[in-house]
Amino acid sequence: MKIEIQQLKLQYGKFTALHEFNLQIQDGESIVLLGQSGCGKTSAMRCVAGLERPTSGRIIIGENTVFDGAAGINTPPNKRNVGMVFQSYAIWPHMTVFENVAYSLVTRKISKADIRKQVMAALTTVGLQAFAERGASLLSGGQMQRVALARSLVMQPGALLLDEPLSNLDARLRDRLRVELRELQLRLGLTCIYVTHDQNEAFALADRIAIMQGGRIVQIDTPQNIYANPITSQIADFLGVSNVFPCEVKKINADHHVAELSDHALTVHSSLIPPSTTGATSLCVRPESFRIQAADPRAPAPGETANRWPGKIVVASFQGGYVQYAIQLDQGPEISAAQLTAEGPVLNSGDRVHVSLDPCAAQILPSELPA
Repeated sequence: MKIEIQQLKLQYGKFTALHEFNLQIQDGESIVLLGQSGCGKTSAMRCVAGLERPTSGRIIIGENTVFDGAAGINTPPNKRNVGMVFQSYAIWPHMTVFENVAYSLVTRKISKADIRKQVMAALTTVGLQAFAERGASLLSGGQMQRVALARSLVMQPGALLLDEPLSNLDARLRDRLRVELRELQLRLGLTCIYVTHDQNEAFALADRIAIMQGGRIVQIDTPQNIYANPITSQIADFLGVSNVFPCEVKKINADHHVAELSDHALTVHSSLIPPSTTGATSLCVRPESFRIQAADPRAPAPGETANRWPGKIVVASFQGGYVQYAIQLDQGPEISAAQLTAEGPVLNSGDRVHVSLDPCAAQILPSELPA
């Protein structure tokens, strides 16, 4: 089921939560609204669900206009054919799993035979058919979240809205349920809007990611393109690019630019064409883009090779498959670098190193979007 949001505006007194918000979601597409707390992502979802009344704009679900500020249309939530899974499980502990999932069907006065058929089908979909008669208070967090999901699916919604449903789970369970949610969405062909502030969750679950700031979508694209091409250093920082340094840019030729760090006597060569901007710029480098080697006196002296600098390891944090380093460059800033353990020996705090960077991994981005 397609969802279209047109020029949506939501105000609370003088505060504007959504500014002329526009979004088109195709049938069977999974869109993730990604952003920091307060950016408006949950407000946008609640408007689609009918839990918030926008100030103006239109929302179309399938072929039906469920909200139109100018025409005075505002369809109640229970008639919008959408299911919603909240951050809190909202499971009734005094009921069994079956009773929790069946509750909304019971209120519709459906026959007991049909209720049982639909509830068991929903529980089978989320892998809880064997837990139908178990008390909800006896479930684990992951099982409770599956019950909440089944409770939405049993209504056979045209679209599913999920508001940070995995945030209360531990890291390992969260990783596993991400995969299960994505597999379920693809298998059922569900149209989904998923709200999160976790970029890894967004990458795992989205066909497209809409990054929000200040009640607006500032970038929307596939996870691969969002990861590779953030449009500002502010977005890059939010997406986990931990090396962001203000800089001045000098053009050498069409394919070669130099970033001079504003706060350090360090220059970085880049083969990426920076966007045209008249505002502040920043150099952005992902930790995994750096290459780290133990200092070798036989190697060319730093400065004779572009993007190669001496430094000292401040912290070495072993993470299993990779090592996270904090490295103080001799004539530059402290950088964050990551290296797979298979790529070389694990170095230690205090070790002297040479750090190198491929010019094609040095992004120069505007610090923020124009107002």
